[in-house]
Formats: sequence, C-alpha cells, structure tokens
Amino acid sequence: MARQKLVIEASAIADKQPSGVGYSIINFIDALSSNASIANVYDIHIIVPSRRLQFAKDNISTENITIRHNYLQNRIVNLLNYLGLLPHMDKIYGQGLYLFPNYKNWPLTKKSKSMTIIHDLAFLLYPDTVEPKNQAMLAKNVPRWIYRTDKVITVSNNSKQEIIKNLSIDAERVATLYNIVPSLKTLPTHEKVLEVRERYHLPERYLLILSTIEPRKNLSQLLDVYDALGDAFKAAYPLVICGGIGWERPAVIERMEQGIRDGWIVRPGYVKEEDKPSLYAGAKLFIHPAIHEGFGLPPLEALQSGTAVLANNIPVLREVLGDAVTYADFSDVAATVALLREMIERAVKPNQQTVAGILERYSPDSVVSAFCSIVEEL
Repeated sequence: MARQKLVIEASAIADKQPSGVGYSIINFIDALSSNASIANVYDIHIIVPSRRLQFAKDNISTENITIRHNYLQNRIVNLLNYLGLLPHMDKIYGQGLYLFPNYKNWPLTKKSKSMTIIHDLAFLLYPDTVEPKNQAMLAKNVPRWIYRTDKVITVSNNSKQEIIKNLSIDAERVATLYNIVPSLKTLPTHEKVLEVRERYHLPERYLLILSTIEPRKNLSQLLDVYDALGDAFKAAYPLVICGGIGWERPAVIERMEQGIRDGWIVRPGYVKEEDKPSLYAGAKLFIHPAIHEGFGLPPLEALQSGTAVLANNIPVLREVLGDAVTYADFSDVAATVALLREMIERAVKPNQQTVAGILERYSPDSVVSAFCSIVEEL
C-alpha cells in the first residue's frame, strides 16, 4: 500500500539560531523520521523558505524526510496569507495530511486534512507582553486559521482549556500534544561542565535563566528579586541570562545592562544546543519566572541535567513540571527571596526518580504515539 503524504510547514526550523518553538519542531520532526511505525505509513515532506534551505538541512536529520522549499518567497506567502489571497497550497505540494506547527496555516482543498499547533494564547491573555505588531497580527489571524483547520493541537492541557474558553471552539476539535524533551544519555561530566563554563566565560558559581528576553518571561520581577537579595548574594551567585533579545521593554534592558556593568549579570547570549546540558549542570539553581507559557521546556532540561528549579507558581508549569520543582509567587518579592536563599543554603537537588517519571511523558516515543492517536481521530 502506498504511503500517505505528511507535509509539515517548517519555516521555524530554517534559522541559524532557532527559537524555542523552532527547537520543539526540530525535536518533533526528528522523532517522526526515526519512528518505524511513522516511516511505514507516511512519506514526510517539510516545506521551508528557499533562501534558508541550508539552515533547515543543518538543523535536522534528513533521513526518511524530503525537504522542499517554498516556490514563492516566504514573505510573499505570508503576505498573501494575511490578505486571504493565498491559493489552495495542496494543489502545489500535493494532497495529504498537513501539519502547521507554529500558529499559521494555509488554505487547502477538501481533499486534504490539516492540523495546526497553537502554542499559547499570550497574544490574547497577556497582550501587553507580546510585541505590538506580532500581537495585532495573531489576534486578527489566529481565529481565521483555527476556523479553517481540521484539528487544533496545543502543547499542554492548560493551553487546551484556554483555547476552548477564549476562542469559542468545540472541545473535540482541540487536542493536547506535549513537546518532546530529548533524552540525555548521560549527565555531563565535571570536565565537560568546566569546559563549557570556560568557553562562555561563566563564574564558578551562578544561577541561571534561559529564555528569549521578552516581557512574558518576567525578567523584570526576577531583577526585583535579585536586587532584594543584596550585594553580597549578587557577588557570590551572579545571574547568568542566556537567550536572545526578543521584544523587551527598554527599562528592563537598561537594568540588565547595568547589572552587566556592575558585574552581577553575565550574558553569554545564544548558547549552542549541545552545550546546554553542561550549562544547566553547572548552575546552582535554574530559575523560571515566566508569567505565561504554553509548555516550558528549559526547566525540564535543567531537571534532566540534575539541577534544581525554582519556577513561577502558574497552572501550566504545575501541570508540566509536577512535583519535581519548587514554586514561588515571583510577584511576592520577599517570599521569593526567602525561598531562593533557603534552596541555595540547603543545596537542593531534584529527586531523580520523580524527574524520570515526569520526563517519560515527554519522550519521543510517548509524543509520537500521542500524535498517531490524534491522526487516527482525524
């Protein structure tokens, strides 16, 4: 029997330095391509911008995958899509099952089926934390894109309920598909941790945050907490902030830059994916103060590397991280300071048995199996 065509719009992976969403898509494509049951049923095609084709090839394993480029420039495709003028794209790339993993989707004929991943609703629930132009684009277009897709997928049950409630969509049209946390075969060695620390010019002791620098990641309140910890703590445990600058308020950027000048903030910038486990393992504590998430991958990666996590007490993080981390209300600076000091003094480490049980939900096999169930329903 001929294999079915599975087409994935994958422009988010075609970057030299992919975002968190980009890496989640890379992990998912790699899991699909290496899964025998998928390979026996589906012929996988990924569509990427022609000018960034090589980045896509660098970021994924091309085994069992056909990489194709947009026949039109990506900006033209997006413009026509926003204007409602894009043609039925399965007339170009062929009929089959289409997966759109980053909010946007394309019009298709009725002979094809589509699934669209909506990672979170920050653009509706926390509009002030999203770059204004992007917020306006998503608020205008996401309802239309949801209307024309056959299945909406999101990355946590919390996001699923937010989508059902705020976008007035029937519950049976929405499915949860957790992000994949690639397995870490062995913990980083002491030598590897030292090597990475030296490469990025990190202090011997540090606390770590890793995320795109944008308002919903709540760096502002974390800086309030650090200010309240006092100069002695700052000198003993500098804050290492990894990740690129997204859209962030100038006042927060200035505070961060002042902390760099004063010597208690270290900014390695973009960190290579293969260096992240050692970066996590070298930290005394990983901090995740986000006020809204669809999922929350970095704290899971930190747990996998054996580092304790202090996370903001919001429903989605409690769902995803369970009992493996310590929670704080970052809006309560005094209470967060006390909790953070206690964790450092006790040298808290995550319970590896608890962590292993949580990570099993996000293994490639578990997520691909859940994806197959969604497809069967569709």
